[in-house]
Amino acid sequence: GINMLVLFRIGPFLEMILGRWAFLLVYLASGIGGSIASVWWNELGVSAGASGALFGMFGGLLGYLVVRPPAVPKEVNGKLKSWAFQFIFLNIALMFGLNGVDQAAHVGGAGFGFFFGIILGVLPKQFRNLPELARNGLVLAVMVATIWGAGLAVSRHVVPAMLAYDTFEDFRIDEKSLQAE
Repeated sequence: GINMLVLFRIGPFLEMILGRWAFLLVYLASGIGGSIASVWWNELGVSAGASGALFGMFGGLLGYLVVRPPAVPKEVNGKLKSWAFQFIFLNIALMFGLNGVDQAAHVGGAGFGFFFGIILGVLPKQFRNLPELARNGLVLAVMVATIWGAGLAVSRHVVPAMLAYDTFEDFRIDEKSLQAE
């Protein structure tokens, strides 16, 4: 509920800065990126929520503003960067060590959001003549490739752990049936 309240408060502002489709792309990519980071860090853990995507929105804003689009005045840019950084840093610091808080998802979401925010900030400068749909398609392609690559890297890390867990579980079941005989 808190994640949705924060998104309700900040979402329209971020949508205005990034644009509707870019906002959606960063939100989805950050949520998936946060989940990938969570699976990588907590191999056998289970996590749920939208906080990775929410942190990604603030990371996306920060990344977007780092490249300082010309439409954002310098003073406003500085205050917004400070605000986004404070949200990410303070929330991670204040929740550090709390049970049930998936910090890997928060850091992963913020990192993916930051990366894609930079891409969104740079693209208009590099591809001004492309229509918005083509720019968003290019961003989508980069996001899909990045998420696919990260997912592949995580699967190479997690699958052996899952196979070991399954092997131990099979052994436990066999041992239990032998003890019952």
